[in-house]
Amino acid sequence: MGTIYLLRHAESELTVKRIFCGLLDPQLCEKGIETARRAGERLAHITFDRVVASPLQRCRMTARLVVGEDKEIAVDPALKEMDFGEWEGRSFAGLFETDPAKMEDYRREWPNYTFRGGDNVVEFFRRAGETLRRYLTDGYPGSTLLVSHAAFSGAAVGALTHGDPARLFEVEMKPCACLRLCYEEGKLTYEYV
Repeated sequence: MGTIYLLRHAESELTVKRIFCGLLDPQLCEKGIETARRAGERLAHITFDRVVASPLQRCRMTARLVVGEDKEIAVDPALKEMDFGEWEGRSFAGLFETDPAKMEDYRREWPNYTFRGGDNVVEFFRRAGETLRRYLTDGYPGSTLLVSHAAFSGAAVGALTHGDPARLFEVEMKPCACLRLCYEEGKLTYEYV
């Protein structure tokens, strides 16, 4: 069986400003383009036989900058980021200032929080884990690069390692962080590359 690599997309202006942009679709900013190019240099020693990205352009752009113009990039909607519902386009700090009661609900109900008009954290955690397990067990013989998002990566890896949605963000995925995943006998291990 091949090796799976999981890469978080590079920065967009919304990422830099710490704005919830789960399903919003901004392009990479200049800093993000440079971060993705450096990731491509850092990962140039790896031959990716298959590249799959979230349909959101920050992931597709990152994938293109990492693997180059000649590589085919497939799109999988299951790799999308969490839907933050009515929080999309708003900053965490701004939400706390304008609606402290809502933020208190978020803290109290975590991890079983449902973003109004968006995803439930536990359900997203489960779906992300199922998606990652599908790639880990599909029998593809070569190396696969999955390009996705911070919450997706944390949820997918967490679902297959500790299984606790409350620890969703335990796996730190900075922009263009990349994990090499190993899945043997139903157990997932990972290392940063």
